[in-house]
Amino acid sequence: MMKIRRVTRAALAILACAAIVGSGCSDGSTEPGPEAGRLTVSVSSSGGGAAAFLVTVTGDGITNAGPANSSHQAYSVLAGNTLTAAIVLSNPLSNGGILEFDVPDVNAASSYDVDLVQAAGADNALLSTSDFTVQLTN
Repeated sequence: MMKIRRVTRAALAILACAAIVGSGCSDGSTEPGPEAGRLTVSVSSSGGGAAAFLVTVTGDGITNAGPANSSHQAYSVLAGNTLTAAIVLSNPLSNGGILEFDVPDVNAASSYDVDLVQAAGADNALLSTSDFTVQLTN
């Protein structure tokens, strides 16, 4: 009887140690999983504002593109993983959001490329794109 108790106690001790060691072996990952949501293309200018923009956004899973402001109008085409959008503003804009779109993971915003192709003033004259900076935010 004594030998069985020792074996049982030893087995329980081994199982308890294995459970403690096993619980300490998790990967410790605190990385968030994919978080679907909306990204915004914003512009800023060192000079005057523009009344229209033509931008391209390249990246996987882009859907539901639209204007960032209800007073803007956006016309967009999605071909493969490239979104091309023309945004017409009701008033010239120097700084602010112009376009929004849905993505499968807002935490991967840095994997999308945004390019300002053209900017035009209220008089429809083309403006230098070097006067503008575009960025993507969530």
